[in-house]
Amino acid sequence: MGSGEEPYIREGRRSASVVETQRRGFASPVYGPVQSRRLGRSLGIDLLPPEKTCTFNCVYCQCGRTLNLVSSSEQCRGWDTPQRVAEAVEAALASLERERVEDICFSGNGEPTLHPGLEEIALETRRIRDRHLPGVPVTLLTNSSLIGVPRVRGALPLFDRVIAKLDTAEQDVFKGVNRPAEGVASVERVVENMVEASAELGRRLVVQTLVIGSSKPGLATNDDEGSLSALASAVRLIEPQEVQLYTIARAPAEPHVIPVDKPTLERMMRVMNEMLGKSIARVYT
Repeated sequence: MGSGEEPYIREGRRSASVVETQRRGFASPVYGPVQSRRLGRSLGIDLLPPEKTCTFNCVYCQCGRTLNLVSSSEQCRGWDTPQRVAEAVEAALASLERERVEDICFSGNGEPTLHPGLEEIALETRRIRDRHLPGVPVTLLTNSSLIGVPRVRGALPLFDRVIAKLDTAEQDVFKGVNRPAEGVASVERVVENMVEASAELGRRLVVQTLVIGSSKPGLATNDDEGSLSALASAVRLIEPQEVQLYTIARAPAEPHVIPVDKPTLERMMRVMNEMLGKSIARVYT
């Protein structure tokens, strides 16, 4: 998710003004605001324990390798309570009422939907948002692996925007790039869950695809024509509001992972939009 200097920030850099509740040393679940490529000036909520906890161990992750690789919240301990998260969000938003905040994003040091209290926390965050920053969207950034879990599916409608990862629709690439925990659903099932969630959320689901190359031949990547065609077929079923194409901006977990250039992303965008028959794929750099 993040880089070495700020391992808990998925993307972006700190602005000149940073709330006191920022997650220095993981003291608080709230950090930022940070300037995000996709969300603008975004306040982050990190529900994860200090050690990176995720259902994936992506080769490109800017947080490094996953220390707690799990397939369910039952395999984890040390969660912040919903009350503690709400208190941190209240303090942060109260201090930011006169500042420009364009988004409140559940992201951070792993997969936020692992938190067993996600629905309660999302609901309380919305209430606090309405008091201090009405109209600012609350966003969930997820790797999509748990979208089919009932407690997660029940929480999704509480978010104004769900940005759901889908780097590939091919199982071999999924296993090679995302490296899911044992027990995580196949990518085919993940896509089926995304289709169902998108139908329930309407225009609030966005697909996020990080595109990588490799400095070593034979290792999994998702920048070839076959991967793009399979991805476009999945996206056609999901019917998202948007497809966000981007590449790595910081040091990845594995040294063989390299970014693709902007012309490659733009070509993929054009091809995908042609396959879909509508212009919903966009490049973020």
